[in-house]
Amino acid sequence: MKNILCIFLISFALISCNSESNNNSTDTTTSGEINISCDESLKPIIEAEEAVFEELYPNANLNIIYTNEQDAINLVLLDSARAAIVTRKMSTEEEAILKEQKIARSRAIKIALDAVGFILHPENKDTI
Repeated sequence: MKNILCIFLISFALISCNSESNNNSTDTTTSGEINISCDESLKPIIEAEEAVFEELYPNANLNIIYTNEQDAINLVLLDSARAAIVTRKMSTEEEAILKEQKIARSRAIKIALDAVGFILHPENKDTI
């Protein structure tokens, strides 16, 4: 799970490096600075991933903005954050706004699934 989230954060760093937007930028996949908005319910997981990423790449600085899900997406739409980590896909209206702003690299990446598991005693026979 941690490896998947680390790859997810690295992919956001890759997406943020756009030479057309700023020719004087020193950002690379392993150095520089990026603003990422994140759903606050994911804070414990993302904090751990941020610590590992910044330990591996000391020249990289992830500025994680923890807020609610809608505000996290709005920060991307307002160009205050380069990526959003949320628990849903963007709506068609939000996608249309990105298309109007000519942001060509908008995509959703599934990084995890939720599940519920039941552990029962062997003598407890399941009838369903």
